Amino acid sequence: MEQISDMPVPVAGPTSFVSAINEDASDPYVWAAYADSLAASGNLDKARSASDHAVSLGPKLPPILIRAAYFDFTHGRFDRGAALSSEILSETSAFDPLIFSYLQYFGKGAEAILGSGIPAGIRPAQSWAMWISTNGSESDGRKTWTWMMQNRLLDRPFALDLTWKLWRRQFFRSAQEVWSDWLGDGGREGDAAGQLVLNRRFREAPNGSPFDWSIPSQESVEISRDDGLEIRFLGSENVKLDGIRQSMIVSAGQYHFSAVVESNDLTTDQGPFFRVFDSAALGRVEARTPQIKETTARSVIGCDFLVPRGTEALTIQLERAQSDRFDNKIKGTLHIYEVSMIRRYH
Repeated sequence: MEQISDMPVPVAGPTSFVSAINEDASDPYVWAAYADSLAASGNLDKARSASDHAVSLGPKLPPILIRAAYFDFTHGRFDRGAALSSEILSETSAFDPLIFSYLQYFGKGAEAILGSGIPAGIRPAQSWAMWISTNGSESDGRKTWTWMMQNRLLDRPFALDLTWKLWRRQFFRSAQEVWSDWLGDGGREGDAAGQLVLNRRFREAPNGSPFDWSIPSQESVEISRDDGLEIRFLGSENVKLDGIRQSMIVSAGQYHFSAVVESNDLTTDQGPFFRVFDSAALGRVEARTPQIKETTARSVIGCDFLVPRGTEALTIQLERAQSDRFDNKIKGTLHIYEVSMIRRYH
């Protein structure tokens, strides 16, 4: 190939490039700009040589490499552009979104990117996975996760963050696959019997995923785990309760939800209850248990409902609506010993 350093600068080229190269032929930024000028004028062979020469002069300069990568992507040299992208991502995070957009646009799916444009390093791989989980297809996100598993590029905070990103995009099954892969056996209670609720007796601290209980703290309420879940209302507020929840993947069919509960001196006309609903489309599935009021001996409450085709995930939520009465502040204790959701096959 003709050596770019020995090439005369065309008389037709911009005067600034002629003078700049004559002043310092070792400046990669000048050669990169010169390559852009040649490409714009249609002189692609010399543009390629100028771009390659800029890289040879600045092999560790990300601004040079990214200009060369873009040139390669737009002029039929995807493999070289991917290799340059990998070098940049290994050096800095400054250009991550731009490089990821190039790889996604000019590539042919995750298979053409992972391990070539995306290096098998923890930082760039995790950054790519977060980006593609927001901007890419469900398929590419799942392939990225599998590749990362194979290359040991994962940690728990990342797995949890990715699970939530997929969940919020309503990629429910992929979110469950990611989290189950990370957990290994998943730690589910009673799967053999069709039990869909994880940690149904509240024995373990919630793991933070959509598939275990969310138990947020709330003013005027004390919550503890002791032989189930104990919720103590302090009598100082008209509490709206709606943050204790868990979600699960389902298929169409008949389901039964139940909970073993006990209450003591609940002072309200609006008692707590469990609500089950479609995680994506409110109103498509809507089931509620009776309200739990006053003092109730340990007993079972529940409801049956139909999940139609098109529903992929359900959420169970413990709720209490605010009261309209003048004595609306709720006081007393609710104890939840066990929660269950099963699919009825017959």
